[in-house]
Amino acid sequence: MRFLLLLVSCCLIFININTDAFAKNTAVKKDTRQKKSAVKTSKNTKKSIRGIENSRKIFYKNKTNQDTDKENVYTVKKGDTIHRIAKRFNLKEDELKELNDLTGNSLKIGQRLIISKAIDEPKKLNDIESIKANYDRKTTPIITSAKIEEVKKFSTSDDLSKMSIKERLILFAKKMLHLPYKFGGNGSFGLDCSAYVQKVYSIAGIELPRSAREQFKIGDSVDKEELAIGDLVFFRTYASFPSHVGIYLGNNLFIHASTKSRKVTIDSLEEPYYVKRFIGAKRLIPEEEVKVIELPKKEN
Repeated sequence: MRFLLLLVSCCLIFININTDAFAKNTAVKKDTRQKKSAVKTSKNTKKSIRGIENSRKIFYKNKTNQDTDKENVYTVKKGDTIHRIAKRFNLKEDELKELNDLTGNSLKIGQRLIISKAIDEPKKLNDIESIKANYDRKTTPIITSAKIEEVKKFSTSDDLSKMSIKERLILFAKKMLHLPYKFGGNGSFGLDCSAYVQKVYSIAGIELPRSAREQFKIGDSVDKEELAIGDLVFFRTYASFPSHVGIYLGNNLFIHASTKSRKVTIDSLEEPYYVKRFIGAKRLIPEEEVKVIELPKKEN
């Protein structure tokens, strides 16, 4: 009987030992699984964070590009008019039309309109020769005014005494190449087409009205086939009346403050855009007066 009790006691002890060992082994395995799961979760979390960051970068990059496009181009929506769009983007109606070569007020839904044109900053701003580069809006007033004053000073040089009025006129016109265009500008922040022509002729000693429309009313009409250097060439762009003007250089070329190029440049009368919009030319310097007009007097 004692032997039987001893045997039972031994069995119970053995069972308890095995149970404890099994429990410990199970706990170790569970702890290992939890650690592995935690490591895996941590890796997945880092991947997710990286994914979110990359998505955010892509989103903001695309948003920036979209915003840039929105700054330059506007898509016409239902109910839009030239007046409303111009007012929304702080433009004049005529300026909006000229930017987009519009001759009337009709718009179509989905039509894309140019609102502004990007202007790159110049690389050098410490020299007057930097006017050959593009212009930053903050520095443009200084550069433009300085260049105009430089041409005025140059016009009084004795070296020009042997040049005809037309030769001087074209010389002054070319010395203003690359000055920035600005709608309605008259020198400080850039020049529009008629202001540019007015400045060039004024420096040469001939006073003109301010607008292209008024300039078209003076002088003698000239056929396109009989154009001579110094004649004014007129175009109908955004309005029914003469709205753009340039100075003829010969060989079907003319110099003007261009809306498209956003600066004073040289273009050909044979380009389809100008062929379609050309409306006439005026001669302001009769041939018999070409050599008798005196140089501007030097300022004391």
